Amino acid sequence: MLKSICKLMIFILSLPLVVLILPFGILSVIEKNLTSYDFFFTIGAHVAAMVPGFLGDNVRRVYYMLPLDSFHPTAIVSYGSFLSKRGARIHANVGIGAYCIIGLAEIKKSVRIASRVSIISGLHQHGSSANITNGYAHAGVNKLVVIGEETWIGEGAIISASVGNNCIVGVGAVVTNEIPDNNMAMGNPARLLPTAQKTS
Repeated sequence: MLKSICKLMIFILSLPLVVLILPFGILSVIEKNLTSYDFFFTIGAHVAAMVPGFLGDNVRRVYYMLPLDSFHPTAIVSYGSFLSKRGARIHANVGIGAYCIIGLAEIKKSVRIASRVSIISGLHQHGSSANITNGYAHAGVNKLVVIGEETWIGEGAIISASVGNNCIVGVGAVVTNEIPDNNMAMGNPARLLPTAQKTS
């Protein structure tokens, strides 16, 4: 009972901040339907990222539920973190730590992401050196990176390829190749430790 009352009080206290972020959410929805730009979405994401604590968790939750393709209301995006692509999809009970940057990614249910993690939109979002002609780099390609259910991602990891279900990505790991289900990956570049499985 007391817990429910506290949650209600936090929600009520966050309402003025939610009202402040709503214009960015509405503008980013309009922008999504009429253009291919992310201007208002990006501004709103950065503003929402700066609100601390439980109040900020609610502000970010309300904001991302508007413009994203999918954002489950039980997900938490912590202080300083933001989603940089509107195509991101965040499922139930996802926890994203502080100061993370999430690109074009699908984060499946019950994933836990520590702080300072970057999930980038594939390895070729800025093109490659093979594409440079007369000093001009051709536009890159964004790739959806999928993080499987109940996977844990350690502090400071950089993820540029999909990770399977029930995996652990170690602290500071740099993932450039896909990781199959039920594996641990550590190092730079990340290497599989196939016998190390996460225990419940």
